[in-house]
Amino acid sequence: MRNRFRYSPPRVTDNAVYGAVMAALLWGVHARGAQVYGGLIDTLGPAGVFIGLGFGFYMGWFWLLGGVTILLDRRLDAPDPPAWLQRFRIQERAPGQPRRGPPLGKAVRVVLRNQILGTLPAVVAVYLLLQVRGVDLAAAPPSVTRILLELAVMVLVEELLFYAVHRTMHRKALFRRFHRIHHEFRESIGIATHYVHFVEHLLGNLLPIFAGVLLIGAHPVSAFLWIGLAVSNAIYTHSGYRWPGLPWSVEHDFHHWNITGSYGAIGLLDRLLGTHGPLAARAKIED
Repeated sequence: MRNRFRYSPPRVTDNAVYGAVMAALLWGVHARGAQVYGGLIDTLGPAGVFIGLGFGFYMGWFWLLGGVTILLDRRLDAPDPPAWLQRFRIQERAPGQPRRGPPLGKAVRVVLRNQILGTLPAVVAVYLLLQVRGVDLAAAPPSVTRILLELAVMVLVEELLFYAVHRTMHRKALFRRFHRIHHEFRESIGIATHYVHFVEHLLGNLLPIFAGVLLIGAHPVSAFLWIGLAVSNAIYTHSGYRWPGLPWSVEHDFHHWNITGSYGAIGLLDRLLGTHGPLAARAKIED
């Protein structure tokens, strides 16, 4: 039985939580960033900070947030799921109906393989390429204005590359060969963001994230903030929930429910290119 998709429109308060957290982090960088980052460089060295601390932060943050979505999914599968939890769920399944996706153990194994064999080597490669590019990885963090500029560029680069790769992966031959794996999650949970074919992890997940870092020669502090933001958004938009104050996750959940439409990371290119699924299909969803 197909789940019922519950449409809810974007709100003015969307991204309020992200904005507040980012403002607090930027204030911290402005107030103590040079001192803290200098101490880390003195202790760990540039490679230790960028590769060791960077990959450790990514793994810790990914599995902390991903673990929360797994616990929520387990609570939803209980005989008596709380009403407040169901209220924020985007897809509504019939009582007793299992989640439409691969077994959790299989998903964890695929995600860990992609992270160890894909993400870790990619972090090392980005570190080496930034050195070749002449970026001083031991320098003090840049100004808040510069960090915001670097974040804006990285967001736009990710949107462009993610949309291009993702939409290309929906061509019939590539979908069958690579992207079909990701769509085993018709009702996704947070870690589904990295439940992909290894080739797609390299081209669709890592390339869009790191291309902007290399393009502008981002400072490691900017790169860490960007990775934290990107991981948070990817896990949340795959969580299957629509929480107040957080981004409009309805769009990507619609993509898993409907398979086509809504190819971008933030929805910008979907609106410009007419592939904005939930709005175009709203009448169909609400029938």
